[in-house]
Amino acid sequence: MCVTTPIGPLELLELLGRGKSGYSWKARTALGELVVYKAMHDEPCSFYRFSGNKVEHERGAWQVLSRAGIPLPEPLCFDPEGNCLVKEYIAGDTGCLLAADDRVDLELVRALRRMSLVAKAEGLNLDWFPPNFVRRGTELVYIDYEANPWDARWSLEHWGFWYWANAPGMRNLREQHSMSDLEDEPGHPRHQGLESRVRAWCTES
Repeated sequence: MCVTTPIGPLELLELLGRGKSGYSWKARTALGELVVYKAMHDEPCSFYRFSGNKVEHERGAWQVLSRAGIPLPEPLCFDPEGNCLVKEYIAGDTGCLLAADDRVDLELVRALRRMSLVAKAEGLNLDWFPPNFVRRGTELVYIDYEANPWDARWSLEHWGFWYWANAPGMRNLREQHSMSDLEDEPGHPRHQGLESRVRAWCTES
């Protein structure tokens, strides 16, 4: 399938995932460059509210996160009228794969915590859900353009780490596309059996 964008036609190769705001596709330009094409949707989300144009929302988040020094994919175009955006494709292992394979090592935990401290210093939270990150070599890249005001309830330590620590739940997400082993209710990660691991991660620096 092909789509038309302000940077030219794109061939959609693979659906990478569905998020709160849109569907992301691995795509190829006419010159053979791999990119990510994100088409916004209007599907409801029980634990998150959007206001205004979602593409403009992501443009604003990219600007804020870039200024803060968070590693991000390079944007190639924001198209509010077409309700889509195109950005650099980051090759590597996703956080979802790393968590599902139980490969969340101390180097990765420390990279997440460093990123968390940078974001918190700017009064921001990232979306710490593992699929929003890619490990490219030794670098951890936040591939989502989402930034929210700091709130301890949604921080890495109080929210995100529970998903990263839940290897069986992330495997079920990858294999069955189900959140049933990750959350007790939408937006609220399961804690049972993960307390000691998350507690240890929260002290890493």
